[in-house]
Amino acid sequence: MTYSLHVDAELWRSSIASEVERVQRVLVPDADGHPGSGSDSGLVPVIEGSGLGLGAPRLAREAQALGVATIAVPGPFDAVALAPHFAGDILVRQPWDHRDAVATRVWAELDALPGGRIIRTIASTEALHRAAATTEQPLPVVLQGCTSMHGPGLREPDLDALLADDTIRAALRSGRLAVRGAVLDLPSRQPGSPQVTTFSESATGGPPAGATNRVRETWGWTVIWIRALAAVEQAGADLGAGAATMWVTELGDDELADLHTALQMVPLKVLRGDQLWAGEPQALQAFGTVLSVQRVGRGLDIGDGQRRTPREGYLVVVGGGACHGVGVTGPAGAASLRQRAHAAKSGAMGAIGKLRSPYVWADRTRWFAEPPGRTASMVWLSDDEVREAMAAGQRLPAVGDQWLCRTNLDLASFDCVLGLD
Repeated sequence: MTYSLHVDAELWRSSIASEVERVQRVLVPDADGHPGSGSDSGLVPVIEGSGLGLGAPRLAREAQALGVATIAVPGPFDAVALAPHFAGDILVRQPWDHRDAVATRVWAELDALPGGRIIRTIASTEALHRAAATTEQPLPVVLQGCTSMHGPGLREPDLDALLADDTIRAALRSGRLAVRGAVLDLPSRQPGSPQVTTFSESATGGPPAGATNRVRETWGWTVIWIRALAAVEQAGADLGAGAATMWVTELGDDELADLHTALQMVPLKVLRGDQLWAGEPQALQAFGTVLSVQRVGRGLDIGDGQRRTPREGYLVVVGGGACHGVGVTGPAGAASLRQRAHAAKSGAMGAIGKLRSPYVWADRTRWFAEPPGRTASMVWLSDDEVREAMAAGQRLPAVGDQWLCRTNLDLASFDCVLGLD
C-alpha cells in the first residue's frame, strides 16, 4: 500500500537557505549589508511532530548542517529523541512544571546530558521557585511572557515580583539559574490589542509608526524584560549578555525588521517551523500508488461500508489511508463568512456521504468512494468525469500510476521518502 513523499532535494534546500538568509539579512548583516553566519543568524528552527513526514531526526540533522546554534521542540520527549541528532542547544517550548509526573523521568534523562544544552521554558512563579530550589548545576531557562494568546506565561506584575524575589536573585547570583532570555508565543493572526500595558514613549523610542500589534506587543514585553533585568543586575547578579535575548514566534520578515529597528541593542531569536521547512510547496509532495482500477455499474454495493454506487464509473484504490494521515485535517476556526460557508458546505456534503479526497487525477481532486481505510483509499471517478478528462488528453488510470495527494504534511506519515540522501 505504497504512500510516498517525493522530495526535490535541491529545491527544498534552496528554499531553506533563502529563509535563513532573509533572517540573517534582517538581524545580523555585516558592514556591507550581507547576511552573517549561520550560528549567529538568530534563526531557531522549530521541529515537531513527524517533521513534515520527513522524520524529526532528519530535520534535526538538516538544522545541524545549517550551522544554527539552537533548535526548538514541543516537549521534553522530543528533546530526548533529537538530542543525538543535533549538537547545539535545544529549547523545550512546553513550560516546565514539576507537577507533570509523566515527564519527570524524561527530564532526568535530559538533565544528565553533558553541556547544559537543554533550555527549559518557565511560565509560572511556582516553576521558577521550584527550579531554583532543586538545581545545583547551572540550569538554562527562558521565562515566558503571557501574550494575547492567553496561554501559559507570566504577566507583567508577576515577572517584576518574581525577579525581585530574594530567593530567585540568590539563585541568579550563584549561577544556579542561567537566564537565556524571554520567550513570547504570539498568535498567527494579528491580535486586536497587545497584551501588555507598557506602551508609553521611552528612551527606547518605541515601535515604528504603523507597526503591527504583534510588533507592538513584543516591543512592550521587551521594555518590561530589560527593565526587570536591569533591576536584578543592580542588585549584584551578573546575568550575561544572553539574558536580554527575546525569543519570538510568528513574526514575518517585515515585522522582524520593524522590531529590530526599534530594538537594535536587544538580541532577537525568531522561531520558524513550516515557514522554514515547507516554504516551497513544490519541493515536498505526497503521492499514492494506484493499486487497482475497476469499472463498476450503477447501484453496486462497494467498499467496507457497502455504499451503493450512484452511477456507472470507476473505483480506483490508491495507497495511503488514515494511518498515513490521508483525510485527516486539523481543526481550524472559520473566521470569515466565506470560511463559514465552506465549512457548512463541507459538513452538508459529508452528511450525505460525499467527501472530497486530497487525491488528484487530471488536475482535479476527486471524491472518495467511501471514507479512507487504514492504509489505502477508494476514490470514485464517474463516467462523465473520465470522458471529460480523456477528451482533454488524459488516459485512464492504471495500476502503478502515482497520484498526487494534497495533504497536510504536518499530520502525515509515509511508507518511504524519495529524493533525499
